Amino acid sequence: MLPAVPAVLALLFAVWSGSFSSGATWSGAVSGHVALLGAVLLAAHAWSDPLRLGSFRRFIPLGLWVAVLTSAALSPVPRAGRVAMILLPAFLLVPAAVERCWSGAAEKRRGLAGLAIAVGLVSTWGLLDRFAFGSPRAAMPLGHHNLLAGFLVALLPLVLLNLRESGSWRALSAAGGILAIAAIVASGSLLAAIALAVQCVLLVLWCVGWHRLLLPTALLVLGLQMPRVAAMISGHDISTQARLVYLEAGWRGFLERPWLGWGPGSVPWTLAEFLRPIPGINPPSEVVGDLHSLPMQILYELGGLGFMFTLGTAAIFLRRRILERATAVDPGALGAGLIGLLGAAVTRLGGASLSVTALPLTVGLAAGCALAGNPRPRSESRPWPVWIYVVVAAVALWPLDLGMLHYEAGLRALVSEGSRALAELGAAHRLDPSQPLYTARLADLTVGAGGAALAGDAATEARSVAALWVAAGDRESRESGETGREAYLHAAKLDPLGALPQFLAMTGAPEAPDAAELSARALLGEPRLLAAKFWNGHEDLRARAVERVRTMSEVDAGWREALIAASAAVPSATAASEWIGLEIDGEPYLAVSLHVFRRQPWFWMLAAVEVDGGLARRITLPAVTRLAIDSER
Repeated sequence: MLPAVPAVLALLFAVWSGSFSSGATWSGAVSGHVALLGAVLLAAHAWSDPLRLGSFRRFIPLGLWVAVLTSAALSPVPRAGRVAMILLPAFLLVPAAVERCWSGAAEKRRGLAGLAIAVGLVSTWGLLDRFAFGSPRAAMPLGHHNLLAGFLVALLPLVLLNLRESGSWRALSAAGGILAIAAIVASGSLLAAIALAVQCVLLVLWCVGWHRLLLPTALLVLGLQMPRVAAMISGHDISTQARLVYLEAGWRGFLERPWLGWGPGSVPWTLAEFLRPIPGINPPSEVVGDLHSLPMQILYELGGLGFMFTLGTAAIFLRRRILERATAVDPGALGAGLIGLLGAAVTRLGGASLSVTALPLTVGLAAGCALAGNPRPRSESRPWPVWIYVVVAAVALWPLDLGMLHYEAGLRALVSEGSRALAELGAAHRLDPSQPLYTARLADLTVGAGGAALAGDAATEARSVAALWVAAGDRESRESGETGREAYLHAAKLDPLGALPQFLAMTGAPEAPDAAELSARALLGEPRLLAAKFWNGHEDLRARAVERVRTMSEVDAGWREALIAASAAVPSATAASEWIGLEIDGEPYLAVSLHVFRRQPWFWMLAAVEVDGGLARRITLPAVTRLAIDSER
């Protein structure tokens, strides 16, 4: 039974508990927490040195956790990383749990066969997603092609390890490996292809005994790929250019808090302060869930101190395992684990989705395989520290998980029973009061006074999530008759390519000196706002906004002329009305609930602007901020 535990964990997290979408559900989160905390009880005997670093080095992972706790305590958004803070010790204990499950040759053989089956099933799903269901790239069940590729790359060397056996063991290993490689190719991930090349070279070095060159060679092979990456950057690949925008933003944020960072999980809550989106590269109101580079994400969230502890833990683990090769009971398992880790490291240079917990789990499984190559004798250490940790972690996670349950119940009830939805959201808010999404949704459903204060609290708690500042301004204007201008201006600062925050800020003070500039910027992002009924009585301001657009030399001349021509038609106060609003959780890049707060999407239209329906439909001019993106598609 124990040998199958790692395979069960891998399959569970890949298809449900740790995937991008299902991992953001109550059932996915709870099942993952239960499975992970239950599995680490197997490592209770090794709690004092779960990574087997030895002597004083065993305290480095503890230093990492302390750095995470300190960073979270001093973070402006401490709620963002609460789950990561609680579960970090569990993920550090996973390798020791795998080591125990695969402590003998027979146990390892059965466990690796189970892992080959799990990886084969995940790979088959990905291939069906690509070739049977018509996806442009293999992405399921994890939900994104880079996530699937990263998962498979880390486990591929482990899957292939049973090729050294005979009979059905070898057949299972070969089948799982072929399916995994096919799925990686079908994913179209560049870094996964580089990782496979790195792993092939590392395998040769390990087999011929040049194992000390593993890490330098991995870095060298990656360096040889830099011309290809540079060619992509210098070309017209929008995805690559967008990644550069994220990296620059991360670097600016790191320089502001270089020692302890912004706190674990803080990127989607705070990055907008440092993001400088480029029209045509970054879509308006884009939600950035991670920095697409794990090293930069660690620097941003944990600062230099956390980065040093993370790098130190990885480097010492690698060094200790290489030194064990000469005396290892199973050098093959040790090498497969290390090659899997180094392959995973290559893929994480271009991805940082730690909230998709299937990926950190694969790192723990590969590290456990490396430990199982030379398993430690069963110690007599008292297991009670791990039991205490599991109980404390479960108690700390319970209100967060129960809050998710009530949130999803409110989501389902909203369609048919609004009062029950309000009650469910109230329960979620009481259980997890610092979760901004619950507060913002509760504010929207609250009838009468009090909603504006809740909406403002939600925006403040989330700090830099523009959509919640728009929601705060919208609720303030509906509840108290105020304009919400300050909230809209703050949202416009966080989302400079977004049209609605700037337009709504302008409507709050049409006589302000910046009104024409705000109007012009709004028209760049949404030309249909020319049809807004607000312009009735503000025709002069509308004309000044169009004139301001005409003078913008950075905007295509043909587009400017088309906008001027479209402005000749004026909105009618008596025409049938339609509304243009900020649609939250509508399109994938606007999925605030999923990307920022790791909760199920809940469609929400914010701050709708009334427009002349007939005129708005006749204005077919594309937004300047989306021209390059639309042409790429």
